[in-house]
Amino acid sequence: MSKASKITAEKLIEDRQGIDKLIKEFKEIDLLGKDQEIEAFRNIIMKYQIWAANLSPVNILDFARSVENALAGEAMRQQLLNYRVDHLRREGVFQISEEELRKQKAELNKQRALAKRRQMDEEKDKQARKNAAQSERIDDDEDRSVEGSNDENDSIIDDGDVSADDGN
Repeated sequence: MSKASKITAEKLIEDRQGIDKLIKEFKEIDLLGKDQEIEAFRNIIMKYQIWAANLSPVNILDFARSVENALAGEAMRQQLLNYRVDHLRREGVFQISEEELRKQKAELNKQRALAKRRQMDEEKDKQARKNAAQSERIDDDEDRSVEGSNDENDSIIDDGDVSADDGN
């Protein structure tokens, strides 16, 4: 993919050919009717492919991967969320105050932090179990080693007893 056709979150969100264009295209799409779902699906895919080709002249799979990569970072996801909220407000679909939006974002960040903390705790527990298992194996090996040396000592003592009996 050339530098000129590289997909970025900014290109998707801010460019006139970006998501705004896609939304306009889909508003005009005819979903046909019952028993015409396959044709309607073809129309949707065709519109998406035309939109993608206008943004970047690569095959659709490469385009989809580029979009996924462009939107992978946390900052880009936040930017896309802001775009969605702004778009829904412009359309009159979504009426939410700035205060409510801040509360929702704070709750989302809190949930992410808790999820990250749970993941870190799980990783610590997993490491602790792994360390305990390894320590247990070492203890078992040491026990076997001690038992083995006791067996050798027993045989030495037995041999000594046998030689003492031979002397009688």
